[in-house]
Amino acid sequence: MKKIWFAIALVLAGCGEKRPPAPTAEQNDQLNEAENMLNEEAGK
Repeated sequence: MKKIWFAIALVLAGCGEKRPPAPTAEQNDQLNEAENMLNEEAGK
């Protein structure tokens, strides 16, 4: 019975999301600026 609980605990521990944190407003502005520059270069 202990092995079943151990297996359940392992499965639940592996279910957590591993996403990076969302960018801050300043980082978002920098990303948008970089994207705009790349789009301008691609349009030439």
